[in-house]
Parts: sequence; C-alpha cells; structure tokens
Amino acid sequence: MRKYYLLLVLFGVVSLFADVTYEGARGVLPPFLGTLGASATIVGLVLGGSELLGYIIRYPMGNLADKTRSYWSFVGVGYFINLVSVPLLALANRLDLAVALVFFERIGKGIRSPSREVLLTNLSTKIPIGRVFGIHEMLDQIGAITGPLLAAIVLYLKGEYHFLFLILAIPAFTSLAFLLITFLNYDIPLVRDKEEKRSEGVSRSLSKVLLFSIGVAFGVLALVPYSIILYVSDKSGFYRVWFVPMIYLIIMGVDGFVSPFLGELYSRFGLRINLLLPLTSFISTFLFVMQTPDSILASAFLAGISIGITETTTKSAVGELSGSVGRGTGFGIYYTTIGIANILAGTFYGFLYDTGLLNFSTLLSISTAIISSLVLLFIKSS
Repeated sequence: MRKYYLLLVLFGVVSLFADVTYEGARGVLPPFLGTLGASATIVGLVLGGSELLGYIIRYPMGNLADKTRSYWSFVGVGYFINLVSVPLLALANRLDLAVALVFFERIGKGIRSPSREVLLTNLSTKIPIGRVFGIHEMLDQIGAITGPLLAAIVLYLKGEYHFLFLILAIPAFTSLAFLLITFLNYDIPLVRDKEEKRSEGVSRSLSKVLLFSIGVAFGVLALVPYSIILYVSDKSGFYRVWFVPMIYLIIMGVDGFVSPFLGELYSRFGLRINLLLPLTSFISTFLFVMQTPDSILASAFLAGISIGITETTTKSAVGELSGSVGRGTGFGIYYTTIGIANILAGTFYGFLYDTGLLNFSTLLSISTAIISSLVLLFIKSS
C-alpha cells in the first residue's frame, strides 16, 4: 500500500512541474498570439485545434500502447515533446512559428496521456480509483496554479513574453528528472483482468465509453473555453496585462482545490456525480456573457469546477467503464471526443465574440448542457 501511494505522489510531482511549464505558457498564449496578429476566432481555432490534434492522437497512441504494453515508452517520449516545446516559444517571433510549437506541445501531451492514465489506473488495485485521480489532479493543479502565478510575476517585473518562455525551461527539465525517478521506482505488475480478455466484452465496454464521452463532450461545449475567457479579458480593458494569467490561476486553482473532493464523491456516488458538468458549464458561460469585471472572474471560478470534473470524475468513469484490457483505447476514445468538443467550443465562442453576437453564447450553452445531461442520465441508468 505504501509503495502505491509513493508512486501516486511521484506521478503527481511529475505533473506538478510539467503543469508549471505548460500551464504557465497557456495562461499567456491567448494575449501572446494576439500580439502576433491573431483574432479571437484564430485564438480559439489554434488553441482548440491543438487540443483536438493532441486528443485525436490519443486514440491510436492508447490503442498501440495496449497492444505493445510499452506504456513507459509512450510516457517518456510524450513528456519530452510536451515540455521542450514550451521554452522554444522564446524563439518564436512570428505567428506561424508560435502556432507550430503550440501544436507540438499538445501532440506531446497526446502521446503520453493514455499510457500515463493506464499506469495511474493500475494503482487502483490498492487505492480507490476516485482517490487516485483526485490526489493526482490536486498535485497536478498545484503546478497549474504556480505556472500562471510565475507568469504574472515575470510579466509584472519584465513585461516580456519571450523571457517568460525561457524561464519555463527550469520546471520543464525538473519534471523530466522526476519522471525518470518514477520510472525507476515503478516495479508493480500491470493488472490484466481475465474476464475482459474476450474481444466481445471489451467491445461492449468501449461502446459505453464512447457514449459517455459524447455526453461529456456536450458538457464541454456548454462551457466558454479558458482561451476565450483570457483573450476577452485582455481585450476588454478591465484588467492589466499581468493580471490575465492570474485569471487563469483562478481557473486552475479552483480545479486543484475541488479535485480531491470530486474524486471522493465519485468513489461514493459513482457516475451520477458527472451530472454536475453541464450545470457548472452553463452557469460559467451565463456569467461570462454578462461581461463585467466581477462576472468574468466568477465565470473563471465556475470554469475551474467544470475542468476539475473533466479531469477527475469523468476520467475515473472512463477507467471503470473501459475495463483493464481496453483502458488505453478507452482513454484514447474519451480524449478524441473531448478534443472535438474543444475545437468546436473555441471556434464557436470566439466567432460569436468577434462578430458581436456574444449573447447567443447562452443559447448554445443551454442547448448543449441539456443534451449532455440527457446522455449522462442514460449512461447512469443503463
């Protein structure tokens, strides 16, 4: 038992420093891309599109990892690409170069995520699965808080995006060092459930994962993405430039704070807890559309809860629904579906802002929230 908790903490520390790196960058990417000539629609398309690509490759990466059982190889390569891309943004002085590196960063995350989730899910033989993802997400989000805070401090003192990206090389290589330590200590066997070796059983499990993922995707569509929240926060004139990453800090901070509680709630109540996603997503969007300094901050707060749900309780559900044999594939299906939702959300909400039709965001949000609730209710009852 002690060994399992040690490995869980080590995985959390790897994620902590990784999040300092790329969440520190992502907290300033919308305004940074804006300085290179990007509109809100372009920002939503680029950040949503990079998320989509990062998510789409998770399916083949997860499937290949299941077939080869070489989970650590995918984790190592993915983390390297994911983390090295961020400091290289210090060299980007054109929009196309910056966009390329944004995509590479997400590709790296896409390569390593399904395999890392399998390694984490494997710890659930000794630790409740909700607790595994809750504790991991809490440690992960400590880094996600620290990254935007570091970005705000650097911008306040230096006021230069490229210098910030260079500074983020320090946590990037720290994360890679801890990843090596985790690998050297991960000596527990991978569980393989004999009952689910039959392809028919796995197929049924993955069909449930797909339907569940669609329900979650509509919940994601009900939420104005963080990229648009940050872009609009910068353009609104409500806040100073250094305060924009602080809004991202609020989102990540709330995510980190609620995640362990959500994990425990999942362990107690199961699938039904995911019905919170469409509710919090809609309220967040409704507050964002009000377009006041206070409502934007409140929207960011609710967005943090929504993200916490998609990073904790929905992952726990995927881990259980997919079964031990098909988990890499199951997480790949989940991430691909969520990736499609992310690019659609970023593009739609960005376009509505650029064209002065932001009030229609509420209609889009309530419609998708209702669909999400119905699908998740069906999954719970089936």
